Amino acid sequence: MPAEVETAFTAGEAGAAWWDTIGDHHHDAYPKGIGQAREWAGQAWEPLELPVFARVAVTDPATFEFRDADEVITDGPAHPVAVYRKLDGEKRIVRSDTGLHICTVPNSYEPIGNGEMWSIVEALCDEPNVMFETGGVLKGSRAVWALARLNEPWHAPGDPSETYPFVAFQNSFNRDSAATARNLMTRIVCRNTWEAAEAEGQRTGREFVFRHTSGAHNKIEAAKLALKGLRAATQQWQELATALALIPVTVAQRELFVVEFIPKPVGDVISDRVVKNVDEARAAVRGILASDTCKGIDGTAYGLVQAAGEYLDHVRGYRSRDTLLGRQLLKPEPLKGRAVSLARKVAATDLTARELEEVSR
Repeated sequence: MPAEVETAFTAGEAGAAWWDTIGDHHHDAYPKGIGQAREWAGQAWEPLELPVFARVAVTDPATFEFRDADEVITDGPAHPVAVYRKLDGEKRIVRSDTGLHICTVPNSYEPIGNGEMWSIVEALCDEPNVMFETGGVLKGSRAVWALARLNEPWHAPGDPSETYPFVAFQNSFNRDSAATARNLMTRIVCRNTWEAAEAEGQRTGREFVFRHTSGAHNKIEAAKLALKGLRAATQQWQELATALALIPVTVAQRELFVVEFIPKPVGDVISDRVVKNVDEARAAVRGILASDTCKGIDGTAYGLVQAAGEYLDHVRGYRSRDTLLGRQLLKPEPLKGRAVSLARKVAATDLTARELEEVSR
């Protein structure tokens, strides 16, 4: 399984090819309710609470003060080999099916169970037929997730690909973590996408935290209100994307966008290496515009913005994985914002062949 996945499933068409190589974990149909979703996800168990015992030294069994709650191991009635005494203030969390020890937590910790997690996702979606799309177990059962797709497909004019928003519940069983419901555009299938979803929720603020205390289920209505920002933010982006998709651009304007988006440094002396890097970057953006990614929208301002975003997130070089993640999700990307204004600018620019040749130099 990829990226620390212990058990998991995906449903529907998205991601089917990616999962084909790791076994029978993809389903064409969606699970029929919470019970089947939990079974497919490997979550047909609950976090069980058990007491914690510590070994107590017995120097003299004749004078040692035994308690009723002590667990005593002996090699005979009068010869205790070891005494284990229950610790106040702590308890263990184990899997109810296998007994696997997951973590030790304070007594105030009230775990949000797997069944409750799926029920919260169902309630947050607030739809008659929830489409549970992925779910699974990570990190030796220390983390679980449930993800549902909101059946609100959208695509920009001319763009054949559809976009769906998701509601996810990410739950970690340890003393320091909380459970979090998030509205996302990230589809969680492994640890990497789990981390990407965390970053997206923190960046956008479209998340609601459930502490591992009693009464978590009573916070569902508050979570619904907190997560309404998804539809507002999504609608704003859809309105912008629609406006851009209705702005046509010519081949000359598209080339002007490429050369201004990837400009050559200003100066009299530019090294051959810099020129080569600029030419390769421009060729990469042109390649994206000519690919299936921009099919149907390559002649629009929206296509220019989409190509710029794909280049910045997936093609442009990066120093480390942390640099890439930060650029994609954690920090505002100035060049992405510039791509929108630049696309509008070039769409309003009339170019002759000679002017375009001058710009391209």
